[in-house]
Amino acid sequence: MKPARSLAALTGIVALLAAAPARTETQRLTGAGTVYRVDVDSWIQTGRPAGTVLRLTRQKPRGGKELSNLPGTDDVTIDRDPALEIDPTSGKPVVVWARGDGAGFNLYISRFDGSWSAPRLLVKLEGDDLEPQVRFGERYLHVSWRQSYAGQITYWRSSFQAATLEQVFGPERVPTNDALSLPTDGASPDATEAPADAPGPDDEPVSIV
Repeated sequence: MKPARSLAALTGIVALLAAAPARTETQRLTGAGTVYRVDVDSWIQTGRPAGTVLRLTRQKPRGGKELSNLPGTDDVTIDRDPALEIDPTSGKPVVVWARGDGAGFNLYISRFDGSWSAPRLLVKLEGDDLEPQVRFGERYLHVSWRQSYAGQITYWRSSFQAATLEQVFGPERVPTNDALSLPTDGASPDATEAPADAPGPDDEPVSIV
């Protein structure tokens, strides 16, 4: 890759990432004292276009840390808006983020269980799905995000089985123009059948629209 092209590509990445709001959910402390952190960094390799990579830090409770890239993000694709949360059942972290895949930005997820899993598509709507927030309940992973489509900004939420990531609710539009709202009990006045995190019968999956 020629230096001028590398600089131009890197400048474009920096501009795109700078347009994204600062995240406050990129570092989490587990009950065992391990600190996980995820950062978005530029990725440049000679002879290939520039992209981004999600860089991961795992700091052990008794000292020492491990650095790695989230598998599948060290490429020319743009990754942004990582949100990090700890599964209270397993004590393992998950990362949900916006990843460009040609048609726009869609939400992807990766779990840590000794190593990070390859990115898995979690949410795909029209336009760009950005700025996810994630929370765990007793049984579900709740996700809320901002959608940008045809010049309009809307907010959405959906719920997934924490163990399998099977969708059980949504996507449902959140009726607010304020900052992202993430009701974990499904108490929105416009909700159809909200997921309850108390023990109960299994929910029927709802297809992504």
